[in-house]
Amino acid sequence: MDGVALFGKINYPLALMAIEQAICFRFPRRRLHWLWWLLGAVAALGLSVAANQNWQFENQMLSTSVIVNNLPVRALIAAITAAQIWLCFELNAWDAMGVLTIAISCQKIQFAFYKIIEEPIDQAMPSGLSGLGSVALNLAFLILAVVLVGVAFRKSRWHLRIPPYNRFVVILTLLILLTAEGIDLYLYANDPYTTAGPVLVAGRMHFILMNFVTLYMMYNLIGRRTLLMEQEAMDSITEQRGNQYAFSQELINTINIKSHDLKKQLRYLKANPTTSEELIAELEESVSTYDTFIQTENETLSTVLSEKSMVCHRHEIPFSCVADGSSLSFMKPLDIYTLFANLLDNAIEASLDPALERKCIDLVVKQQAGFLSIHEENYYSGKIRLIDGLPQTSKADTRYHGFGTRSMRQITEKYGGTIQMKAENGIFCVNILIPLEGE
Repeated sequence: MDGVALFGKINYPLALMAIEQAICFRFPRRRLHWLWWLLGAVAALGLSVAANQNWQFENQMLSTSVIVNNLPVRALIAAITAAQIWLCFELNAWDAMGVLTIAISCQKIQFAFYKIIEEPIDQAMPSGLSGLGSVALNLAFLILAVVLVGVAFRKSRWHLRIPPYNRFVVILTLLILLTAEGIDLYLYANDPYTTAGPVLVAGRMHFILMNFVTLYMMYNLIGRRTLLMEQEAMDSITEQRGNQYAFSQELINTINIKSHDLKKQLRYLKANPTTSEELIAELEESVSTYDTFIQTENETLSTVLSEKSMVCHRHEIPFSCVADGSSLSFMKPLDIYTLFANLLDNAIEASLDPALERKCIDLVVKQQAGFLSIHEENYYSGKIRLIDGLPQTSKADTRYHGFGTRSMRQITEKYGGTIQMKAENGIFCVNILIPLEGE
């Protein structure tokens, strides 16, 4: 078997695996992912060779019986690819099927473009396009498709998470794609006019259009709808933060007044020798509990830092804060409150883990080289997975969790800034840089 014939046999699974890797490139990989990928590749490529489905480069007509045997093999190769995605990346089985659906559509588009371009090149050459030239052209289109898909999904915010109510869409789309492939193979085997000339171009353009529609449908029903639901959830969280901010501001003011009064009472009681020392100790403890008000040059920042400082004091979490409130003057109060409340709530939640031996939250807010710089770090236990630069919630119900960090990124990008999160050696760090207005 020469190299051209061999490539014809393995072209389909090879293209599928290359494109699915480009789609999943930004997702965390499972332990021993390379081994699972190798086993999947060997299984898919070996099955493709054993099935002898070399019809792309030998100019042979397919019989209906060959098609009947070919389609189940292709369906099995698709199943192997889905299992490979699931075993290699931290995605569930439904997400893997969604990736497979997108990969199949992208592969069909890539191959259709290749066939459309191959036809005029073959006719333009005196002796026709050689088998090796055809392989090189196919590989060129495959590499281009992998690069374009990788860039598109690397930059997109499409999380490729399949909601339960949309799982039937994935099954239906896969069935449609396999049915369309069966029809295409049948026409190829029984109508020679579909293998060359204008009919070939028309058929391939139909395939391209159909698969672009499939991708658009997947984006709208799964990706876009998921993003819209997340946006609605974040808007709801922002509204709740606004109500919480108004309440916290009033509460902090009340506590500050009460703390001031308690200090006066303590001075009077200490001056009275008949006062019980036990009563004085209780009052001092009350003052230390409420005397956690952090004063900055920004009222909103002072409110949220004071509120979270009280929570840290109650749970005995050391909280260190150096904040230049004047550097946040260009931000809206609700954005300031939401950003820092989410930032510190996540740090406090991590610090409350019973398995955590060391507890400490450090926050620095300052101006640096024309930027507002926000740095926060805290200890954590266990494992934190970062997808798209954001930690994934460890809670079982992901529908209502994980929006805090997305809200932080949304607010940061609203002001033209960037946010980076890192989890290494038991320390979680958040770094935010926002350009200062007028700088």
